[in-house]
Amino acid sequence: MRARVEEGIVYSPYTFTPRAGNQTFGGFLSETLKACESKTALMCGEDRVSYSNLREKVRHCTAGFRRQGVGKDDRVYVHFTNSIETFVAVCSLPLTGASLVSSDIMWREDDIVDKIERAGATAVLTDGDHVEMFARILRRCNVKTVAMLEVPSRLKRILEFMKTSQDWDALLRKKVKRITMIASLPPPGLAEELKTTFQLEELRNSYGMSEAGGCMTLPPRGEISCNSVGFPIAGARMKIIDPDKNKLLGPMQSGELLFDTPCAAIGYCGPLDPTAAITDEEGWHPVQF
Repeated sequence: MRARVEEGIVYSPYTFTPRAGNQTFGGFLSETLKACESKTALMCGEDRVSYSNLREKVRHCTAGFRRQGVGKDDRVYVHFTNSIETFVAVCSLPLTGASLVSSDIMWREDDIVDKIERAGATAVLTDGDHVEMFARILRRCNVKTVAMLEVPSRLKRILEFMKTSQDWDALLRKKVKRITMIASLPPPGLAEELKTTFQLEELRNSYGMSEAGGCMTLPPRGEISCNSVGFPIAGARMKIIDPDKNKLLGPMQSGELLFDTPCAAIGYCGPLDPTAAITDEEGWHPVQF
């Protein structure tokens, strides 16, 4: 697979199908999940869910948030590690009409307080590992609702666990065929350990950011490598410039990444200055890279 490059701009090689103008996010999500039905959608540790189960989980979670009074005009600050439950929660929150305020698991308490206050968060969603910290934080903030979800194991923990159990080692070595890593660079040696541990048909590492609406680049299906984050997602385009000279850069040159995608955020909640700087005069979104 190759991406088209014209005048320094990298275009997505993937097919882009725009959604209907009158289709809601909830309808689009339900329709997409229903199309795959019994196929496995997510795996985390010993847990797995099919697409149909995931659709039901999102529906029930959305209803649960609404029963707790979370809805339109709410801004929910989300701070937790990865798990099936937290993935479901992140998908469900926008369906209530609430806005999702993202966090960083490495932030200190003062950073979190500052983000909550600047975003005007009205609710907090966190996990068991962080509930004591938020008990302290919420004494300083005007937040009306707190929800808690438990935390999962991570890839490295799975590998360590396999060393302690011959049964699970044999089972996982045989069953795990595809892995996609997101959100951060893999630790040194992890990719090689995964490739030598499992009989992988696919090992991909994606690149994304909140401003881009999530995933920004993804390698093609069937690739077994973590050395590349692949191509721009369907409908997206990217370029790298020298921000001082406003000059397009070529391969293996470092600069500022600019992207354009139909999934991108159109503004920030709160102060107007960051929103004004979210795109340049031609509609490109700048990101320090």
